[in-house]
Amino acid sequence: MYARRTSSAFRRSALMGTWVLVSGVLASGCRSSPTSAPPAPPADLAAAGAAMLPTQLIIHPLTRVSTDTAGKPALLIYLELRDQYGQVVKALGQVRVELMATGSLLPGSGRDARAERIWDIDLRDPNRNALLFDGLITRTYALTLGDLPDWMVAWSESGGQNAGPTVNVTFTLFAADRPEGRTELQAEARLTK
Repeated sequence: MYARRTSSAFRRSALMGTWVLVSGVLASGCRSSPTSAPPAPPADLAAAGAAMLPTQLIIHPLTRVSTDTAGKPALLIYLELRDQYGQVVKALGQVRVELMATGSLLPGSGRDARAERIWDIDLRDPNRNALLFDGLITRTYALTLGDLPDWMVAWSESGGQNAGPTVNVTFTLFAADRPEGRTELQAEARLTK
């Protein structure tokens, strides 16, 4: 019987010790730290805001030929903007997507590489901009572009056996968002199956 009292006394004492330890940990997290003054804003707010604007445009590897919501062939293009620190950002602006034919040489190569299709997408409206940005999974602008040329649909259906078409993208920043001396971001990618 003596062993039984010791055992229950030990349990009560262990339970009380655990309670005190947990209470102490929780209470320490509730203590307020000494207050310090908030950091002073930068002297030039416009320059500070420009530091967070996009400096790089990337055509994400998820870009591919698929179908739109109506089941018609479409180019699904995913665009990522990054600031000078390499962080993903959003921006207001206009996007131009140019689809170059398979085998066309790229601009600047000394030969004319004419775009087969051109799409202009206006992302200056904040509501539309937010609607087209996938902030949950890809953190990219997800654009669905229809009216593909027949040769591109055929290329996609063939499993992409030949060289894929090239996509050139230009993102022109909205006037209020333009960092000094930089108005356009450009990227190009060759599609693969």
